[in-house]
Amino acid sequence: MKSASRVLATAACAVALYTGFLGCSSKADDGVTPPGGACSSAAPCPQGQLCSNGQCVVVSGAAGSSGAGATAGSPASGGGAGVAGTPATGGGGGGAGTGGMSGGSAGSGGGSDKPCLTDPNLALDGGWIGCDPALTTDNPMGLQGSLYMYHDGSTCTSPVEACGAAGCCIKGATVVDSTFAKWGCGLGFELNSSGGDPAVKSVYAGPVKCFDIKLTGSSGGNPVRISYTQSSMMDGKVAPFLELTPLTAGWAGTVCFNDVTCPTEWMPPPDCMLGGPFDLQIQVVGGNAAGAFDLCLTELFPKEMAGGQTNLGQVCGIVGENEKEHLTAGPYRIQNNVLDASNGSQCITAKSGGGAAGLTIDSSSLNTGGNSPVAYPSVVYGWHFGQVTTGTGLPKALSAVTTAPSTVSYTSPPGGKFNAAYDIWAMPSSAGANPATPSGGLEVMIWLDRGGNPNPIGTNSNQTLSAGGHTFQIWTGTNTDWQVVTFLSNDKVSGWTGQDLMPFVQKAIDLGKAQPDWNLHSIQFGFEIWNGTAGGAVTSFSQSVP
Repeated sequence: MKSASRVLATAACAVALYTGFLGCSSKADDGVTPPGGACSSAAPCPQGQLCSNGQCVVVSGAAGSSGAGATAGSPASGGGAGVAGTPATGGGGGGAGTGGMSGGSAGSGGGSDKPCLTDPNLALDGGWIGCDPALTTDNPMGLQGSLYMYHDGSTCTSPVEACGAAGCCIKGATVVDSTFAKWGCGLGFELNSSGGDPAVKSVYAGPVKCFDIKLTGSSGGNPVRISYTQSSMMDGKVAPFLELTPLTAGWAGTVCFNDVTCPTEWMPPPDCMLGGPFDLQIQVVGGNAAGAFDLCLTELFPKEMAGGQTNLGQVCGIVGENEKEHLTAGPYRIQNNVLDASNGSQCITAKSGGGAAGLTIDSSSLNTGGNSPVAYPSVVYGWHFGQVTTGTGLPKALSAVTTAPSTVSYTSPPGGKFNAAYDIWAMPSSAGANPATPSGGLEVMIWLDRGGNPNPIGTNSNQTLSAGGHTFQIWTGTNTDWQVVTFLSNDKVSGWTGQDLMPFVQKAIDLGKAQPDWNLHSIQFGFEIWNGTAGGAVTSFSQSVP
């Protein structure tokens, strides 16, 4: 389907600021500055006080033992203050990066004047998880570290110690800033910190794979990014993230380590990688819009396995503004993909979780009297017209792909003119890893259902293919400058579990429409829309290319 884009911790001693990190130490030795006095790296504040702008400020001790402060002018363990995010392709503004680009992790612990809290809801444990840093037996599911606040130096107006009896909160106001120096404010959680002074952060390798998260309040019209940092030092780097649309009345969902992804639309590409998680971070993204936010993390439950899907928010088709019409989760891009909005509009809610993704068509008044569909709301695994998701292993030579198991469940729209179809893309190796268009390539479509009697592009070849217990007509044609082979089921295929898609691709090769040394770039599933209506849903789509 042609895309619209084709037309084109805190701890008592550590808070990450954009410039001039607050120098402090929990050490109490000779040369300690008295309460309220001036402070520096040579004259640290007493335990229980924070060195802020060269002045010792009394704060209540954070839960945990022996706070890990940074030396004056240095980032806290886990990365320093961030730099601005980069605008996305298409000129819509990219927002601040996450992870190191939105501030680093604070040091572990703080004062030890609070009792150890062991609520299974980690947001209520007072800012330090794991009680005694010297022990591993009190670490819930192997987790140990501080809950902390980080920000750009001016966006947050929250107290230094963000966590209290009701959870951890951030408050402030974002501004429009084209340089993204004012990139926002966030909450973080170290997953595997030694505590002590200095604290050492390591990759988390325990049984936790996901967190159930509940946020209350508003993000002030700004998107919220949930990320897992991939290094103990995130200076100049971007952590892979899952982006939520602006929150007005909180949000609840599950975010797993494999739900986050590196942004592929920012130019130049950021220094981002996938790998072992170090910190969980939740950021209100500044720079794009001005708005007051007041957001609290009230529930944080670790989980060993994902269960169900999480609503990521609503996106509405805006032709030519690619970054506003999709969300990304792990290896999946969930897109509205409206090509022509001259007659009507369309909005979808994107979902992800459990290694799968989906969408619901909330509203659609799109319509056309022509033969070409006007939208393809869909889930993409891999490439889509100059955009790629990470973690798929694609592109991959067709000759090297022995199987491509796919699982999908869906509900067709209740009316209108549509199909429910796979869209598979293969291109010559000369096209490169991320071509802007599929020029000279192959599009393989597999129609599982249709309503309103649309027909595939081209003509019926009078050949058939049997797969998954169904018989498919084979249609062939061209679209712009690429070949199209469509497999139209004679009856409705209500869904598939682990169905291998390679027999369809191999048939297209047998027909001379592609060569074995071409690359497989993408597998997508969704609804091509000619005349839209609300109610269709991709309940769950998961894909792999081993």
